[in-house]
Formats: sequence, structure tokens, C-alpha cells
Amino acid sequence: MNEYFYLQQLLGGGLSGNTGLLSVALLIVLAVVCIYKPECVHSKGLFRLAIFCFFLSTIAPAIAQVILQLMEVPSSGYNGRNNGPPELRMTYVVQSALRPCFLGLSILFTIVSIAPRKDFVPIAERTPEKKHPLDD
Repeated sequence: MNEYFYLQQLLGGGLSGNTGLLSVALLIVLAVVCIYKPECVHSKGLFRLAIFCFFLSTIAPAIAQVILQLMEVPSSGYNGRNNGPPELRMTYVVQSALRPCFLGLSILFTIVSIAPRKDFVPIAERTPEKKHPLDD
């Protein structure tokens, strides 16, 4: 039971609205890299994409929830439950998957943009390639 609680806190607690420790850790990593170590970012485009995906993981579920509430049809089932059309039920599934997907993409893009590469040579240190004598 304890392990489930820690895993739930780490990943955000499902649909309960918790931010999750993983999101907080990623936010700290992104901020530290931007402020203190911007030179360790090898791919600035991927790093910007990671920040954008993190932003979407925070904002997109709330926007999707508002859209879903606007699309709801009046209750027609028993016990006041609103099952709605199948398309609407599928949008609930998609809405609940938005946050983990965008957060996972953000973590992946952050790691790829910061990870050192063996073949990476800074542009200032690169030498121009010599032409082969037979290429004339």
C-alpha cells in the first residue's frame, strides 16, 4: 500500500489534480539549466520543445476539462449519471492521457537536448572538410 501511495505522488495522483513530484523535479531541472548552465544544452530547439511540452502538460488538461464540460449533454440515465455518446466518453479518456503524455515527452526532450554526445564538436572547433584531389 505504501509503494502505491509513493508512486501515485510521484506521477501526479491520476485525475485528482496533484502536480506530482515528477513535474516539480522537471521544473527545477529546466530552471537550473536555463539559469546556471545554458551552455550544456546541445540542441536548443529540443530544449524549447521540452519547455513547450511541459507547459502543455500543465495547461492542456484544464483546457480539455472546460471543453468537455461545455460539450456535456443533460443527464438522461438512471441515478442521474450522464453516460453521453461514445464520442464524449472517448474524449474523457484522451483528456486523462494528455498530462502524462506531454510530461513524458518533455522529460524525453530534456534528456536528449542535454545529454552529452560522443561525436559532438562545438561549431567554433570544427575544421572545414578538405576536398579530395580527384573532385576537381
